[in-house]
Amino acid sequence: MAWPRSQTCVGLAFAAGVVGLSLYLGWRGWLRWQPKSIDDPHVRALVARVEQVYASCRSYADTGEVDGPSVGLKITFRTAYAAPGKLRFEFADHDPTDPARGLLICDGTREPMRFGGVDTTLEWRTTYSANVMTWYSGKAKAEKTSVALGVAGLTGLSGGAAHAVPRLLLPDDVHGLRPGQVVDLKLTGTTAVDGFECYVLASKEQQTTWFIDTANLLIRREIDAFTGTTFTISYRPELDGAVDGRLFVKRSSAGIRTNDSGR
Repeated sequence: MAWPRSQTCVGLAFAAGVVGLSLYLGWRGWLRWQPKSIDDPHVRALVARVEQVYASCRSYADTGEVDGPSVGLKITFRTAYAAPGKLRFEFADHDPTDPARGLLICDGTREPMRFGGVDTTLEWRTTYSANVMTWYSGKAKAEKTSVALGVAGLTGLSGGAAHAVPRLLLPDDVHGLRPGQVVDLKLTGTTAVDGFECYVLASKEQQTTWFIDTANLLIRREIDAFTGTTFTISYRPELDGAVDGRLFVKRSSAGIRTNDSGR
């Protein structure tokens, strides 16, 4: 979900991202705890296959963009994942007046960390740890946290892109609404997205539409109007390809510069 950015320090910006996701999940995430499933058995089976593709893949990578009035200029992002538990997500907001960027790196290390549930409570549990860095309003910030809270902190700033795919790649460690938890999800047909034939799965209740590649069952586009403002997340995904292990090397806060590329 896209949240407007304010002229604040980096720490407040990251906190705003956490609050943003808390509100997002507080409104939508209650479905996770309900003993319900998608009404249509055909759609239920299709979505289960989609979620299994992400949860069981050896590796995943994408690049993409977020477009929508509430995010101003275009946000670009990229994701890299290698099983088990290695995740990298980075984004850049190309606003020339106040650009923001963020980087999350999880090297697959599990340790006791503060963990955020969908009810916004925090508890200690053994989970993947992550280093998260943000560059905002000319300042840089770095911290170590759980992958769940790291994703939460970048979700609002990235227009929702930080959450959508990591939620599927690490379903036990990143909370939030998945397509398989949307009870009224319907298959409305197929259409081409960037030249790829896609299933169109739509929810009136969540005001969200997913476009799923019919060949590999990867998400190629998500259109979300749940907050009253329509925004679109577009993906160029790759499954089970070679991923450079150096992408998952954690970086300390020492030496981080405002113009650091995050790469």
